[in-house]
Amino acid sequence: MIMGRMDHPLSVEIAKPNVILFNWFEGLHLHLFSNIEKLAEAVESGSRDQHSEALISELTSHFEKCQQILNSISGSVSAKAMTVEGQKHKLEETKQLLDQRKELIAKYRDSVEELVNADHN
Repeated sequence: MIMGRMDHPLSVEIAKPNVILFNWFEGLHLHLFSNIEKLAEAVESGSRDQHSEALISELTSHFEKCQQILNSISGSVSAKAMTVEGQKHKLEETKQLLDQRKELIAKYRDSVEELVNADHN
């Protein structure tokens, strides 16, 4: 879902994937609930027929898709966590390099000041 923003004519805002996923799950929930009720009625009446077998197959298929999506989300969360940890490590390394450069600049400045002072004396 893409919506234009009022503050800039060329900017767009894309709906977050988790909102889309939630809406998909919500629609699927209503569909599954209806099928589960129909299947429960068939089981209670003891009349398992081709229609109830089709419901079982459809429910199984939907649950497998849901499991795949949940596995995908889990993998995505793990990958993002690893990315964040990697970025933290890289940030720490960059900070260390920056501190080393600051120390070298300070030493260089002190050396230059000593040379300038030595030339004046």
